[in-house]
Amino acid sequence: MGIRDELAQQGYFELGPALPEDVIARARRDVEAKREAAFEDDALWDVLDALWPIAREALDGDAALLPAWWAWCVAPGERGWPPHRDSPANAFDHASKLARVTLWVPLADATTRNGCMFVVPANWDYEYLNPKARGAVAHEQFIRAVPARAGSILGWSHALLHWGGACAPETLPRVSTSFEFIRADLAAPQKYEPGWRPAPSERPALLEQMRTQYAHMVES
Repeated sequence: MGIRDELAQQGYFELGPALPEDVIARARRDVEAKREAAFEDDALWDVLDALWPIAREALDGDAALLPAWWAWCVAPGERGWPPHRDSPANAFDHASKLARVTLWVPLADATTRNGCMFVVPANWDYEYLNPKARGAVAHEQFIRAVPARAGSILGWSHALLHWGGACAPETLPRVSTSFEFIRADLAAPQKYEPGWRPAPSERPALLEQMRTQYAHMVES
C-alpha cells in the first residue's frame, strides 16, 4: 500500500529509513544534548526540509506547516506522551478528506523497550471519526506497537489515537522529533509555506511558544 492508502485504511503509515543519515545523526546529537531546545540550532530544521515531499504525498496536494513541532529524548525511566489525538475536530474537511497530518521521525531506533509509538488503527477505533473523541482505549487488544528505525517516518491523521511508550532501564533513550502539516488550501490561524525556517533570532521565542502549547502534555 502507498502512504495515502495506509492513511485511509488505518489512519497512519510507516515509511522505512528515508532521510539523510548525516542529517539524522546531527539532529540526534542536538536533541540528546538539548532536548526540545535543539530547535534553536539547524539540524531539526534540516529534518523539516526533507519532510515536505512526504507531507505533500500524505495530504495529496500542497502542504503548509502548522506552528506545532517538538523533540523528545525519552531516557530510561521516563515515558512518552500519554494517549491522545492531535486535533480530531480538524482532522478532516467538510468533504471528509484528510486535512492534517503529523510526521514523526525517530532520530535513534525506536523499539518496544525504549518507548516506540503505540497506536489504535482507525479500523479498530470506534471513535476515530468522532470530532470530540478523547484518548480512551476501548480494548487493549486493539493496541499496536510501531517500532521504527532511525530515519524512518511515521505519519498519522489528527484523528488517530496514539502515544509514546516508556523507556526501560539500561536501554538507550528514544530520540525523536515531529512536525504537523495542513493542506495548503485550508485556513489556519498561522501556517508556514514550504522552505520556511525561522531565523536564529526568532527561534527562542518560537521555542517558548511550543513549550507553552505543549505544557499539558509534558506534565502529564
